[in-house]
Amino acid sequence: MTTRAPGFRRTRHIGGPAVAALVATTLLVGCATAADGPAITAIDEPAAPETTERAITTERTTTTAQPTTTTTEAPTTTAPEEDEVDTAGSSAGDQEVYAVGEWAHTSGFDVTVHQVQDPYTSPNEFDTPDPGHRYVAVEVEVRNTTDDRRTFSTFDAEVIDSMHRPWDTALAGFELPNVDGDVPPGGARRGWIVFEVAEDSTDLILRVKGSLTATGSLFALG
Repeated sequence: MTTRAPGFRRTRHIGGPAVAALVATTLLVGCATAADGPAITAIDEPAAPETTERAITTERTTTTAQPTTTTTEAPTTTAPEEDEVDTAGSSAGDQEVYAVGEWAHTSGFDVTVHQVQDPYTSPNEFDTPDPGHRYVAVEVEVRNTTDDRRTFSTFDAEVIDSMHRPWDTALAGFELPNVDGDVPPGGARRGWIVFEVAEDSTDLILRVKGSLTATGSLFALG
């Protein structure tokens, strides 16, 4: 009977071929461990700065503001037209004023004033002017100087007094011969126009136009 000392382990002796196999196995395991080991991470070296700076093109949208020009026109003073009559007394500005019996021309008509009745009193007792007014009757004659038939209307006439007040044709004097109507080429018409003016109207001037837009001819009525 053999007695073993404490801690003693019996070891089998391995011969030559077994040792060689063990060594080969150890080498293979070591290579496999090395192959399966942690991957080596390559550290990139910082890139060298580019020697040519990259041109940065900033696209700009240019908005050209168109200058706004505000033109302030100077106040325009319109010269008085020919038909704007300044009746201070017998004055009519630069326009000629004709006397009763003289001939003038306007809008295709030769025209004259034959007589004036101021005031005019109608034989019709119901035909009276408004309080503070009076009637003025003017006998005129018109002659057509054109080659066409033309119409003359008493509503294309007016009376202006010394205070620059215009007075239109009155709806009166129907008992008098009427000058309104058509006038053939070379023909004439003679009749009366009655106006209603204020009692204090003086230095009356008659304007006979012959048409709505005509300047007209002026006649002093007194």
